Amino acid sequence: MKQLSLELLLLTLLVLILATVPYLIFIPLILWYFVSQDRKQQSIDDYNSTHTYTPQEYITPYMPYELYQQYLKSSKWKILRLRALQRDSYTCQHCKTEGDTNSLHVHHLTYKRLGDEHLDDLLTLCPTCHKKVHSN
Repeated sequence: MKQLSLELLLLTLLVLILATVPYLIFIPLILWYFVSQDRKQQSIDDYNSTHTYTPQEYITPYMPYELYQQYLKSSKWKILRLRALQRDSYTCQHCKTEGDTNSLHVHHLTYKRLGDEHLDDLLTLCPTCHKKVHSN
């Protein structure tokens, strides 16, 4: 009888272990996620505590100009920029000058969704018209 109850106990323990093992792999992933989020926030806080910006250095209230410049080099922006150029047929929407990928600018009509822009937030302009828009 003791042999049977010991075997039953071991079998029960084995079933419990096997039932929980697949879920155990998620524990390190969950811990990693929360630690990485903390590190991201900490690095942002560290960056902000050591860098002070004047209002002119901000492209938006939330993004310093130098981070905006980095964003403009990202593949996400390059793809979105190309879609705006294609939508506008590689033509300045103010003076109707035709150009190419290198000669035309894509202007942000709003910075509200910066980093998550809608195509409607963007406008193709030639360098001359883009300069005029920013000087007004």
